[in-house]
Amino acid sequence: MEETVKKKIVLVVDFDNTLINIDVFKLKLSKLVLYSPFKLLKLLIDYSGWVNFKLQVLESKLPNELQFKDCVNLELLTYIISIKENFTKVVIVSATPLNFLLNFIPDSLFDEIHGSTNINLKGRSKLEYIKRNFGCNFGYIGDSNADNCIFYDSIYAVKVSSRKFQILKNEIF
Repeated sequence: MEETVKKKIVLVVDFDNTLINIDVFKLKLSKLVLYSPFKLLKLLIDYSGWVNFKLQVLESKLPNELQFKDCVNLELLTYIISIKENFTKVVIVSATPLNFLLNFIPDSLFDEIHGSTNINLKGRSKLEYIKRNFGCNFGYIGDSNADNCIFYDSIYAVKVSSRKFQILKNEIF
């Protein structure tokens, strides 16, 4: 009897509205508008480039700071842990700036964390980054319509919406 060998690929997981139930940047931006509008204006003037501006907003200290445990999508995280053995590694790739991700996500949860530095890792630029760093065969868990090109090119795909998730492609199990 021949044993079926599972394909070992990298599982790429998105961050905002996927691993966590919110978009941290939008939340912090709205809090800046509410609590510190002049600080927001200063950030707009001082920092050129979208990634730099985004990082400064995310690093702004505001009342009631978020913690990972308060906004993680527990159902999805439990699912990822249950299927982790089917992948060579599980990584985060996000448009959220890398420095913020490294300080926000607990070290032990993922094999690698990749975030925006000079390039905003969203849509097609995220897909190119994934292929360059992990190859053409990968699994993807995400939420955005901007991710449609990534879902299309992946061999395993899970789409997350409103705290629910749906397996779109399952060519590896």
